[in-house]
Amino acid sequence: ASAGSGNNAERRCYASWSAVDGYVGVWDSLTSYSQGQRVEHNDLLYGASQAVPAGIAPAASSPYWSEIPAAVYNKVNSAGGQLCPLDESWIKVTAGLSTDPPSLAVTSVPVLSDGDGDAQMDTMRVNVLVTTDAFESNVDLLVQVQDGTTGALIDSLSSQETPMVSQPYDQDYYFTAKADGDHRFRVVLSQLDGTIIQEVLSDSVTLSNMKPVVSGEVSGIDNSNIGDATLKAFCENMVTACVETWADLTYSTDLTKSGDAWGLRIDPSTYIHVDEPSSYLWNFGDGNKSILRSGAFAYRSSTPVSSFNTVTLNVTDSGGAVSDFGADSQFQVAVIDVTPPVPRVFVGATEIVSEYYVRSEQRVRFDAERTSDNVPSEYLQFSWDWGDGESSTPLNPQGCDVSNCMRVVHTWPDGSADGQQYTLTLTVSDGTSQQQVTRDIFVLNRPPAVLSTDSFRISTLSQLPLSPPFEDIDGEITQVSWQFQNVGDDCTSHANVASTSVLHDKDSTFNDQSSMLSEPFVAWKCPGQKRVIVSAIDDDGNQTSTEFFVEVINQPPIARLTRSDNAQDLEEDVQAGSFLTFFAADSEDLDASNSRLTYRWYFEDCVNSNCPGVGSDGWLQASSTDQAGHQFSVPGRWEVRLVVNDTFDNTTKSIIIAVSNPSPIAMMQVREAWYDGVIATRNTPENDWTNTTLKQTFTSTGAIFISPGTKLYMSSYGSRDGDARFDPNQNASCPCLESDISDPRWNGLTQYRWDFGDSSPPAESPTTWHVYDTPGEYTLRLLVRDAFGTGDTSVANMTVLVNTPPELEVGLVLTAQEFVVTEPTTLTSTLSVSDPERGLLVGAWRDNDIQFDLDGDGVPDNDPNEQLIGDLVYSWDLDDRFDVDGDGNYTNDGDLTGLAPGDATWSLTGYVTITVTICDQMGECTFDSTQIQILGTSAARETGETFDFKSLVPESGDDGLLVIGLVILVGILGWMVMRQRDAIEVEASQAEQRYSSSTPEGGVLGMDQHSPPPVPKSLNKDERTDSTSGYVRPAGKK
Repeated sequence: ASAGSGNNAERRCYASWSAVDGYVGVWDSLTSYSQGQRVEHNDLLYGASQAVPAGIAPAASSPYWSEIPAAVYNKVNSAGGQLCPLDESWIKVTAGLSTDPPSLAVTSVPVLSDGDGDAQMDTMRVNVLVTTDAFESNVDLLVQVQDGTTGALIDSLSSQETPMVSQPYDQDYYFTAKADGDHRFRVVLSQLDGTIIQEVLSDSVTLSNMKPVVSGEVSGIDNSNIGDATLKAFCENMVTACVETWADLTYSTDLTKSGDAWGLRIDPSTYIHVDEPSSYLWNFGDGNKSILRSGAFAYRSSTPVSSFNTVTLNVTDSGGAVSDFGADSQFQVAVIDVTPPVPRVFVGATEIVSEYYVRSEQRVRFDAERTSDNVPSEYLQFSWDWGDGESSTPLNPQGCDVSNCMRVVHTWPDGSADGQQYTLTLTVSDGTSQQQVTRDIFVLNRPPAVLSTDSFRISTLSQLPLSPPFEDIDGEITQVSWQFQNVGDDCTSHANVASTSVLHDKDSTFNDQSSMLSEPFVAWKCPGQKRVIVSAIDDDGNQTSTEFFVEVINQPPIARLTRSDNAQDLEEDVQAGSFLTFFAADSEDLDASNSRLTYRWYFEDCVNSNCPGVGSDGWLQASSTDQAGHQFSVPGRWEVRLVVNDTFDNTTKSIIIAVSNPSPIAMMQVREAWYDGVIATRNTPENDWTNTTLKQTFTSTGAIFISPGTKLYMSSYGSRDGDARFDPNQNASCPCLESDISDPRWNGLTQYRWDFGDSSPPAESPTTWHVYDTPGEYTLRLLVRDAFGTGDTSVANMTVLVNTPPELEVGLVLTAQEFVVTEPTTLTSTLSVSDPERGLLVGAWRDNDIQFDLDGDGVPDNDPNEQLIGDLVYSWDLDDRFDVDGDGNYTNDGDLTGLAPGDATWSLTGYVTITVTICDQMGECTFDSTQIQILGTSAARETGETFDFKSLVPESGDDGLLVIGLVILVGILGWMVMRQRDAIEVEASQAEQRYSSSTPEGGVLGMDQHSPPPVPKSLNKDERTDSTSGYVRPAGKK
């Protein structure tokens, strides 16, 4: 029940009923009191409006304590039954309020104690006292243990306490250290909401790590198995346990009684923390130790009588403290050996329990490893007495495989038909006790032994020398017999047996089925498996028989091959398209008639090809005979295979026929291109076949003849692979002239390479365009490559002659340099010009329509429609002061023609440049010029007078000196401008005509890849006197 159900506005305190037979309450300054109760289980209300029971008011001697007698609240009947069950009771008091908080007091210097008795202080204690002036206070109390140096938390306890004015909280706290070091207490008193009321730190004290405690146990042999009463009593009463050598002594640690106890607590006899030890150490008293918590250990040697080994266990905790030895960690263990060995003798997997039969000179391996004892067999000692005067022991290890003679080999040399008896005795010792067993050994005489029953494999008609496969190690063989049988075949013949080596052929006789020869020579004619049974009898009458098999292999036929061309070398090369017949009639069956031979022919070049009578797999499909004809159409190295079969086996004869690849056929066409009726040049569009016409030039020597800068169209049309399948004369599906490999009419070529011969880069295409800019002779090459192997190549060559302009042999020099105005004059000169091509060629022509065969010779592009080599054409411009034809060029008016131009007349005086232009039939021209003077009168020409300097002399007193100087200067400059050109200038003018612009096309950078200098320009008179023309008179000329 709880007080407080009838609260009033006054202050109150709460309390809890501890029992219905009494109440103890605490309050301050009691001013009033009331009591009541409610009963829900009957109609009788007890105590309602009763007076305050006696003793409820505070006593004078104890003003704060009051007790309610049990009789008031626990009415019972005479039978002990509850008369007034109380569901709820309440007490209300009015008291004064205490506002002071609780206070905390802690022992400043902890009290130290020694928990493990090692005289080292490992436990500290402080008293915590919480007092209050209030009726009661609810507070949080936190007690911690810290590292005295760093303040790090080690352990803590927290609780919620209710100190009362009449009953403060008074409690001792204990802490045992986990490791050596300085420690201190920290106590914190807080409100329930976490507000710290007070915090106290104790002094730091030094504690030692308390030793861990340990408890273990050991167990060994069950003492009831010990037959010796004295030893049994010793094991039961004097030691902790007895254990046999090599048997397991089990040891274990009881973790419920072992560990490292430490930590903060209220009860000094209990520990909050008990950690498992960090390490264990078992010492078994014989020098062996274990760090396992639990396990098993075996002693190898026993302890002396009435003595024992002391086994100890200690543990180490995380702080490094080591446990003490006690009754639960120190044990006495006696090591005994009460089990005798039980010898067992085996030969292989068979145990000898009574008697055993062997052959004379038979090596028998005896094995006693499975002898049972507590001591492992490898540590037992085995001694063997063979009953024939010999023995094997560890000291005399004759025949022993191991040092203790656990396994041993022995041989008895003498035996009999019924078996000669020997007694084998085995003695086994374990160092404490030993046991002995005997076994009867019967040695039997040996019959002839089979040395080998290997099977043989030979060819028909071949002899097999046979020897009896026996050995009699204790006597000798007196008789051998042989039987020869056919196994599961249809052979009607048998063997041929001889005492010596004989050569056989397929006509020899084969009827023998047995032989008494000791070492016969045997041959068979019919292939198949043969059984041979051989028997031997020794001098004691013992007989041994065995059998083996001989596989007689059919001799494959011999395949022989010849060719119809009687070539000594069967693999002699042939040309593509060659037809050969191959013969196999000389093939032979070695062990039967040749009539059973059959033949098959294979031609590799027909694989996946269309060869008449040959399948796509290359095998001749027709009924195979001893000959086959074949035509080799495809170049390459092809296998021809003959397979000869004799119903049992076949033999293959293969040869390789190298079918030589014909070189590809390289052909080229080189045409002049004309665009809109004008010969094409470098800048003319390519492949515009609507406006382009192709023409053919040719010379008497078969060359192409063109002008510099002419664009040529070059085609490889007509080139093809040289194989017959690309030849329209041999392949009806051709002509195969297309360069596209995907086209059914592909020409078989994989590469085209044009080399133009002018240092320009080669072209790699079936067709190309090219321009030759510089006159000269060039060799044009077309290389084509076919698809055979890495590709065979052919090259077609053609000479290209690029026309050279006419050449000046003697420059233009007139016989006269001065002429009279309006006076007709016949011009004569030393001019001499040659056409270089006329000295090289008989003729050169152009076929203007390459589709039409004008001359009817069957070749449409060699008609001489136009002559390209002929007489030179001369054109004279007599006066560079006039542009008669109005083309803006004052030096090309063509006033006269011919090498000797004839009469000329000038209408004006002065200096005049005469220019002659010489052109060949291709329109290539050469220029030359000279300067003359036109005089006013013939007298001036005769006297040479052209100026009167006296007119320039000033009269006396005139200012004529300046005028004279100016006139002289003008005269000198006029002479420099109008003078006649010398030979050097004439040569420069001729060279000018041979220059033309060019575009670099490959070659060596800096040498071939360059543009030529500008074409020298002929200057007229006005330009020579114009300072902007750039004209400079050669130095040293007067």
